[in-house]
Amino acid sequence: KVQGVNITRGISNGSVLLTISWTTVPGSGITYTVWYSSNCGTTTEPPSGVLNVSGITGTSTTLSGLAQGTTYYIWVSAVSSGVPGTYSMRLSETTYSEPSAPVNVTVTQMTCSSVNITWYPPANSGGLPIEGYIVFYEEDGRQVNITTNMSFVIITELKSLQTTFKPVSVNAIGYTNENESETVKLKESELKVVSTNSTTLIISYHDVNTIPLEKYECEVYDGNLTTTTINVTADQEETVGSLQPNTSYLIWCTGYNGSTEGCLDITTKSQVPDVIRNLRKETASVHKNNTNIYVVQGLIWDAPNSEKHDQPEVYVVKTCEENCTILETEGSHTEYNLTLPLSPLMKYSVSVAGKSGKNTGPFSDSITLDYKPAAPVILEPPNAMITCQSIEVQWNQSKSSGDLPILMYNIAVRSQSTFVTEENTTMNSTVISNLLPNTSYTIQVRSINAATSSEATEINKTTTGRDMAEGNVKPLNSSSISIVISKNHTMLLNSQYFKCHLNNNITVNISATKDEVSGLSSNTTYSIHCIGYNGIREVCLEFNSNVTTKFEVPERVNNVTKGTTETTKNSINQTLYWSEPSTSANDVPKYYTIYYSSSNGITLEENTTDLVYTLVFPLKNETYNVSVAGRSGQHIGPRSDHITLVYKEPPVPLEVIITGKACDVYISWKPPTDIGDLPITGYVIEHSTTSIKLNTTTLNVSISQLIPKTKYTFRVKAVNALGESFVHGYELYN
Repeated sequence: KVQGVNITRGISNGSVLLTISWTTVPGSGITYTVWYSSNCGTTTEPPSGVLNVSGITGTSTTLSGLAQGTTYYIWVSAVSSGVPGTYSMRLSETTYSEPSAPVNVTVTQMTCSSVNITWYPPANSGGLPIEGYIVFYEEDGRQVNITTNMSFVIITELKSLQTTFKPVSVNAIGYTNENESETVKLKESELKVVSTNSTTLIISYHDVNTIPLEKYECEVYDGNLTTTTINVTADQEETVGSLQPNTSYLIWCTGYNGSTEGCLDITTKSQVPDVIRNLRKETASVHKNNTNIYVVQGLIWDAPNSEKHDQPEVYVVKTCEENCTILETEGSHTEYNLTLPLSPLMKYSVSVAGKSGKNTGPFSDSITLDYKPAAPVILEPPNAMITCQSIEVQWNQSKSSGDLPILMYNIAVRSQSTFVTEENTTMNSTVISNLLPNTSYTIQVRSINAATSSEATEINKTTTGRDMAEGNVKPLNSSSISIVISKNHTMLLNSQYFKCHLNNNITVNISATKDEVSGLSSNTTYSIHCIGYNGIREVCLEFNSNVTTKFEVPERVNNVTKGTTETTKNSINQTLYWSEPSTSANDVPKYYTIYYSSSNGITLEENTTDLVYTLVFPLKNETYNVSVAGRSGQHIGPRSDHITLVYKEPPVPLEVIITGKACDVYISWKPPTDIGDLPITGYVIEHSTTSIKLNTTTLNVSISQLIPKTKYTFRVKAVNALGESFVHGYELYN
């Protein structure tokens, strides 16, 4: 069990780390596995599916790729010879994180264009020292930030005191997630000034004072310090008119009790509408009458900014081809259907401006209306199919395809300036078929919309000749063959196969690796012609061969041999072996029939699917003739040469030699020959005088303690399962 586990937090390049260390476990070849999870598991075992780092040879490791501010539970185990030890006690640690946002943020107005922002440190520093603060805000549509290591910041020269401020805390990892930061701004003044148009201001306020004020006295200054004084009553609007367009005014208001509400800056609007932005096209449609073709083009734009400019009363649309024409819309709608004749140029420039009274604002950036489609871009991908009779062509529509949708494409094919074929398609590719091998073709592709067609994009391609595929064919049996065709050819793709015709009356599809064709006639020669295909497309690849199916009758069985011969009390068990017959031109046998007959002339049969079989005969003197034939279905092959099995009592031993000396006799012999198929199991030695009978499995015996001057007759007999051999006697005078 691993002891002394310790966890240390860390960071690297803004990523949080946990370093795990422990004391060494004694032993050789020890490695360690560290298990970690945000799921607490148990104190002694991690949960299922836990992450781990294995194969550690030292006593520490550093975990990376961890989540910030997350508590991880750690277990360590030692591993010896692939067997893990007991887990260490569970420890836990929380990774560093970004700090939380500052708290108690306040904004105080200092002048008409400056504020003081203060705060207190965050409640959560993320486990690291706070290094400073950043205050984010927007000015003129751009993001501004100020960095400080204090708990306040003074921001001056603000164009609007109602700017939104977002202070965040900073530590070594980063700064507060903006979604968690508090957004603050200066409390809105009760005094409000609004420019309604280019010559008028409206001043109002809502009194929230404990002691209500009757009114404010407001002085309005222009750039020349010309003053207009107006009294503003609570919860009422007062209008200041006859002002100069697009002029800055300073409003300074003082309460009747002497209190100063503050100062406000405002600029009256311009009489001229602001520029139109984001002019864009809507759908276009083509129309025809008896004499003309014209297009109705939808236009749409964003209303101009009215914060500093008068709002347009109508809009002006300027259309230019060779010359420009200007027309005025009805009302202040920001969309318009423009009707244009389809002239030979088919290209217009359009812009829009706002108009208020007699004042027309600047025209927007122009957009181009182009109703002639661009020619398509013909692609030449490496997998584009070109065969001996077809060419595949692919294209993309040009990015500048015009302002009318492409309806279709026209493909025209010529060979040596002679028209071959033409077709239209809505797809971005086509396969031109029924071409001639080894022939050059010029292919032109045009884009077509509702108004006209594009210029042609042209490409020249040449069809290929036919290639011969590599492969071989062999018979499997009397009714099937194997066809193997190599797929290693550039014409073949992932979905390749070959369509093969056998003797022009059988058609089969063959995979490009290997396939079997069955249901054929036996002992029949087939002429095979195959054409390659990718999916449904024919490729210029062929394969030709001839094959003859096997004869359905199995070949003659060879090499029938005798195996072991074993006997029981009542039977002889004879094992036979044979070789599988040749299958090069004949079917493989489904099973084998063993034929055997005895002296009575009756032939018996037994069947097996193996190449070995044990026949069981009765234990008696008999001779059997045995042969084997293969069978396939109803068809029986020729029988093998027969073998003879002979079971009989053994002949007498050979070369019996008796030698004597004093009262001892030593007898030796050689085994008999022509013993048949039953093995010799032993020998019997008899001598007549004492009727002693000795049994032995050796080829010699010694007999002692005989009586001198006595005549003995000795007999040696061989023994097998059927009995003893015929008796022979030998005399010795001692």
